[in-house]
Parts: sequence; C-alpha cells; structure tokens
Amino acid sequence: MSVREHLKALYHTTEADSGRAVHALIKWLEEARESYEEGTDEGSEAAEDCVRLLHTYTKTKSSAARQALAGAIEHLWDTLPPKK
Repeated sequence: MSVREHLKALYHTTEADSGRAVHALIKWLEEARESYEEGTDEGSEAAEDCVRLLHTYTKTKSSAARQALAGAIEHLWDTLPPKK
C-alpha cells in the first residue's frame, strides 16, 4: 500500500478499525525509513513530528489529530532523499 492509501484508510475507518489503520501506517513508516539512507535534518525533524503526532492521534482519535498526522507524513515523504 502507498502512503496515500494508508492515509485514506485512516481517514475512513470506524472507531473499531482505527487501531488497525494506525498499525498499518506505523509499519509503512518503518518500511519507508528502512528503504532510505539517513535523511536531511529537515527529514529527521519531519520524522520526529510524525511520531509525536501519531502518539497524539492514538490517544485522542480526533479528526484534527488525524489531519495533522496526514500533513506531517506528506511533509516527511517530501523530505526523504531518493533511494540509492
């Protein structure tokens, strides 16, 4: 699944399914991180933002937290260097 597919799944989940969507998103983030070499400082900060916002979302399950997480993931994706 692509990041956009994971985000779409996260946006459209029921309360009961949101845990599975978050778990899938975490797995995707880990795989993406492993497939890239060490990123820029901006990439490191973006990754930290994703982790922080993911924790916020899992605690609150709020729509605003979901949207903030989606934006942070999109930013992280944009900052990652190309695969070598």
